[in-house]
Amino acid sequence: MSGTQLTFILSGTSVSYAEVLRSSQSVVRKETHHFTSTREAEIKDELKDFIAGLNLNSDYQEYSLAWCSPNFALFPSAVFSDSTPAALAQLVFGDAIEKNNIDFNRISELSMVNVYEIPLWVKSFFIIKFPQILIQHEETMNVRALFQGEVFKLKIVVGIFDNYFSLNIIDKTDLVFANSYGYTSVEDIVYYTQFALKSKSIQAPKAALFGVTSSEKSEELFEQFSSTFSKIQSSTMTIDVNSKSHFQQQTLCV
Repeated sequence: MSGTQLTFILSGTSVSYAEVLRSSQSVVRKETHHFTSTREAEIKDELKDFIAGLNLNSDYQEYSLAWCSPNFALFPSAVFSDSTPAALAQLVFGDAIEKNNIDFNRISELSMVNVYEIPLWVKSFFIIKFPQILIQHEETMNVRALFQGEVFKLKIVVGIFDNYFSLNIIDKTDLVFANSYGYTSVEDIVYYTQFALKSKSIQAPKAALFGVTSSEKSEELFEQFSSTFSKIQSSTMTIDVNSKSHFQQQTLCV
């Protein structure tokens, strides 16, 4: 499996895996499991069985895991240096996150730090199984990958996951907006995206709409969203639509 990256996407509701060729970002094979329980012990058992059933090789070139949670916040590195992850998490989320579940990733490309929630057991579980694995929040991986490409023109980036979506807006090399929202329908994604553009007074004759998907269901949702959003914006903005799976994005982050 030389030249292949073993990738995972994990949330509190599901786990997905894919083997990705690093040279072409082609997905060789992939599989998803939706957890039948919300209890930690039972999720770990389901996760253990899922991985065992994949019959994985032992010679992947890279290993990575994207943890998906709507509880994340980006801070300038200077602000982070003058504080602590726990204090910043308290500022944004109050007491909603246990201190043991607070972690952070540095995003050197933007001189920012992502402070987020991740259960402690997730890190220990995967590090024991795959000692070389890179574990980061999906927003960290997404932003790092995005800033390795064209970022001068207006780019609207929607990452769709099981129970939330992330929205990033990049304009003139700056990340001008980053947030996450719960959703129950495509209309919710359309509404929040339009609201973000309006709140930032962003106007441009042309924009790139980029989708980051995590499953076949999220691919379908992005197609529905991009079609609806493009029609609504057609009178004021031309939209170029493209998408990529989060598995492929992970190859740019190790």
